[in-house]
Amino acid sequence: MNSNPPIQPPPRDGACFEGIPAVAGRASGPAWVVHARLDEIPDRTIPPEEIDAEIARFHLAIAVTRQQILDLVTEVSQRIGPSEAGVFDAHLMVVDDGFLKSCVEKLIRERTACAEVAVHRVTEDFSAKFAAMHDAYLRERSSDILDIGRRILRNLMGVSETIPSAFDQPHIIISDDLTPSQTVGLPRDGVLGLVIDRGSATSHTAIIARALGIPAVVGLKHVSSEVRTGDEVLLDGYKGTVIVRPTPDELAEFKQVCAAHRKASVDWQRSRNMRAETPDGHGVTILANADHTSDLAQLAIRGSEGIGLYRTESLWMQLGREPDEDEQVEAYGAMVCAMTGRPVVIRVLDLGGDKVCGAMPVQTEANPFLGLRSIRYLLKTPEVFRRQLRAILRVSSCGDVQIMYPMICDVEELRAANVILEQCKEELRAEGVAFTESIPVGAMIEIPSAALTAHILARQADFLCLGTNDLVQYTLAVDRVNENVASLYQPTHPSVLTLIRHTVKAGVRYKRPVSVCGEMAADPALAVLLMGMGVNTLSMTPTAIPEVKHAIRKTPYADAIKLARGIAAHASTAEDARRMCRALLQRTAPELLA
Repeated sequence: MNSNPPIQPPPRDGACFEGIPAVAGRASGPAWVVHARLDEIPDRTIPPEEIDAEIARFHLAIAVTRQQILDLVTEVSQRIGPSEAGVFDAHLMVVDDGFLKSCVEKLIRERTACAEVAVHRVTEDFSAKFAAMHDAYLRERSSDILDIGRRILRNLMGVSETIPSAFDQPHIIISDDLTPSQTVGLPRDGVLGLVIDRGSATSHTAIIARALGIPAVVGLKHVSSEVRTGDEVLLDGYKGTVIVRPTPDELAEFKQVCAAHRKASVDWQRSRNMRAETPDGHGVTILANADHTSDLAQLAIRGSEGIGLYRTESLWMQLGREPDEDEQVEAYGAMVCAMTGRPVVIRVLDLGGDKVCGAMPVQTEANPFLGLRSIRYLLKTPEVFRRQLRAILRVSSCGDVQIMYPMICDVEELRAANVILEQCKEELRAEGVAFTESIPVGAMIEIPSAALTAHILARQADFLCLGTNDLVQYTLAVDRVNENVASLYQPTHPSVLTLIRHTVKAGVRYKRPVSVCGEMAADPALAVLLMGMGVNTLSMTPTAIPEVKHAIRKTPYADAIKLARGIAAHASTAEDARRMCRALLQRTAPELLA
């Protein structure tokens, strides 16, 4: 397989980049660079003695580009037809154009420009001239020239346009950005880790990577323009660091750290299938976040007591369309059967924001995170909602199935959703289809308005689930996929903790279970705090379960309550609260902080 090797000299050995730790874990291996931003072309001059070598590098990139186009011609001819493959004839004409090549060579010789700069300037100039021509055919060649110029640049810079469906060896994916749908479609066995210029630890891309157990560092800003496909990379998802082309000493130290961590994790890996019970006898239910791609065997091995958040939207994102009712029944039913009587909380479609697919109408929104997403989208498209609710009801008789509505703003949305649910029940009764009549229905608390009116929602819902990722985002007005404000995203901010306390009190008052399914639940120090605040059910990515269980099993419930009360009384900042959480864990389970 063509791994698109770099045709540009690599960056210096041991270059270290610091970003945001998004998914805990470490990985080492060759890089596969995807979607590097071509507006960040290396602007460098070359010494006179290297001019011939630079021109040779340009000709090698031309040869690689030509072969890629020929490969495309073959593929399109076989899959679609020879006539359709003819669209690439114009591309071959551009690649073979002698005048274009001579202009690039001239720029390299006379201006000592690097090949990237020369190709970019010449192709942009050629494209602009063709775009200004009167002849329609010649004007159309403008885009062909730009396309070929970008392809040559990618080959010079050693980056790829796509992620292969399979690798001949595992790689660390390096990209300026990855969408959630791209992340869902990653070849599981071929990806060692993710390194991304943009995003934050709670972006949906990071959440999906966490669910897949892929170590990740995000918010690196420009690493994708510095790394070349094939470079050896060391990724530390605990510290948020990435080392490119490590020195022998750096590689040896990295291996030592990995070995030490494996040794330290033996204790909590042993107890992963034990109940999460504190030394003084308080139990916490530990559930897993999952979707249709989850490894069902791994869910049991990790120690999950059920599924606290089943993300249905991943099926839409993977298919790129709305699955029909039977396809949904098959996906949901597989999870319900695998859980053998354990609870499965199915969240209805949560598309919008940074999670989009072909099933949604294409429309531009100034702020999609405040726009038509989640329950708002479903209430606007009731037929989509009905098909999903019918599918969930059809599998409800096979196990302990619960329905959860995301992004509920107020009780009116909850009532409107339940009206459609009742209509679906009537349809299935008329069709003679079995389902659980009293299926539990819950509301996600992700918006401050929902948290502040939790006492009203609790009268209508069977349970409440705190989605802390969005709750933090909307409370603090921090875009959680924007690396520029990632430092302001603080789950322990006093306002956020106040909303959590208010929600828990509402649950206690109306005897409604309250769970947490956001990333706070997966942080051992914060899981202990949530326990002390009265949350008795935590749902998290399966890879986090062993460490969270270990923290709970080592921390007395009385100490957790004291922590929660101390933070409520004395923590005036997010850092104060986090420091107090870590201080408790330092006393009870210091090995988790190492």
